[in-house]
Amino acid sequence: MIEVLQNKTALSISGCIILLIFTFALLNALIHNFMVALTIAALIGGVTLVALLIYAALQAHRERSLRIKLEQANLKKIEAEKWAIEQRVLTEQEQTQTKEQNHLQIELEKIRLEQMRAQLEHERLMVTAQYNASQVTLNAGQTLVRIDEQGEYQPYHAPARLEGPRKNDQSEETAELVKPTAPNFLDMCHLITTKQAPLCFDVNGPVYGTVLDLLSMAVSGKPGRGKTTALMYYVAFLLCCGAEVWIFDPHGTMGELAKLNGQRLSNMPATAKVVYLDRQEDMTTAIPTLMNELADRDELYRPAHEVKHPLLVLADELPVISEFDADIIQDWKNTDRDKRPAHPLTFARLFKKFVLEARKWQCFFIGSGQTFDAETLPKKITDNLNSRIVFFSSDQRARMSGLESDAIKNLLPAIRRAGPGSMILDCSRFDAPIMGAIPHITVDDLMQYLGVQTGTGQVVPGTLATSSFSPNFQASHNNATNVLTMPDLPKTDRITGPIGTRPEMDVETPVNGVPVVSGDRPRLKGDDKLMTPQQEVEFLKLYRKKGNIKDVFKLIDGVNNRHNTHASWLVEKHGLRGDK
Repeated sequence: MIEVLQNKTALSISGCIILLIFTFALLNALIHNFMVALTIAALIGGVTLVALLIYAALQAHRERSLRIKLEQANLKKIEAEKWAIEQRVLTEQEQTQTKEQNHLQIELEKIRLEQMRAQLEHERLMVTAQYNASQVTLNAGQTLVRIDEQGEYQPYHAPARLEGPRKNDQSEETAELVKPTAPNFLDMCHLITTKQAPLCFDVNGPVYGTVLDLLSMAVSGKPGRGKTTALMYYVAFLLCCGAEVWIFDPHGTMGELAKLNGQRLSNMPATAKVVYLDRQEDMTTAIPTLMNELADRDELYRPAHEVKHPLLVLADELPVISEFDADIIQDWKNTDRDKRPAHPLTFARLFKKFVLEARKWQCFFIGSGQTFDAETLPKKITDNLNSRIVFFSSDQRARMSGLESDAIKNLLPAIRRAGPGSMILDCSRFDAPIMGAIPHITVDDLMQYLGVQTGTGQVVPGTLATSSFSPNFQASHNNATNVLTMPDLPKTDRITGPIGTRPEMDVETPVNGVPVVSGDRPRLKGDDKLMTPQQEVEFLKLYRKKGNIKDVFKLIDGVNNRHNTHASWLVEKHGLRGDK
């Protein structure tokens, strides 16, 4: 607009100049006096020029005022649009938060209904068991003592049958159950070493395994059947191997273990320690600490596959712990976005990392609970567990733990009749689940085994110095190191027999008796990777059968073509025949 005004002013001035020239010429012709004509023309031109300048200034001022008003109107419009957008975003956020809250309420209601259904199923089974116990069948000539209406004991004699001899068609069905039994913990603890220990006791004796069988385990069953006893027993085994044990116990069932916090376990390796937590806030605070520890172990493992001492997370009452995740997620949502992590650090995220990823860093997970539904442990985690221990429970709960249908049908009724302490052990190394019994262990037994000191610095009476433990037991712990090498076990049904007489572990020794893990390593290039010691042993065993590196890679978890350099080095090192 200013350019237009400037153009108009220039045209007006040019017109005035032409008009002045014309007026001067006309006056000069009429007056015949050059100076007078020039003076009159100059006066007329000056007045006209001043009028034009005043008019141009007024027009410029008017246009500038209009431009300022237009800019102010545009600013108001932009602010109104910005306010409308902010209101729309806030409305959408409120709607999303409402949907999430409704979804969370629905999930909590599902959990409550599932718990009610499980309680009703438990009551139904108890009523059925009571009814079955009250129905007693007597053979001919047998006597039953019962209480009459007056509360007195009266014998009842079954009358003799007049017909012929009784048939034995159901003799096989009424055969007596062979119940597995286990000794007390202090009577068998000398069998626990850093290399192996009884996982349980079946009818033939101890069923041996290594801590590799405990890498990830689920323990399920009804209350009073032996879950807590099993947890303390496996904790003793892992502490014997120098493990650092973190115990999450929301119900405080093992509350006496709190006295182990910060205690030096004199009978155990130096790395063995216990961290016992039974409060929700303490357990929630422990999640970042454990996640940072896993990150440190990952960094240590990547360059040369080095691992630290075993690390165990033991979570008792998993259904209760899983409900804590709702509070963690809500707190995460209430935190400013620039101050919170990308994802909430939940218990489910921690357990998933332990089971699916951290096993190669010697990290262990044992979870216990009456049930393992999808809300407690996702199916992806349940399917990848190394071992399962099922005490007596309903068929559905045993199925949620990952137990197969054949074991549920054949073994679950047997352990119900066998009583507390009897269990089904489903180990990934076994051909099929077995029925066994867990050694009975109390908190006092565990303290005595660990060598916990009192406040006066004295060893608890009955500990290693004064008990009947094996003489070689203390030496085996003193020689334990920070980095443990655990043997692999073959896929078999069981390894039994007392220590010193049981068959040796069927682990194939490398050629010429040379250990697989040696000081020299292959020279890697680019993205080539090294196999773990366990993967090396498994590779050599399978290669002697297959004779082809790629075929063997397909049978070993976590091994792929990036390990080809290491595999070729192993074949050449041990003088094995080339690929077919």
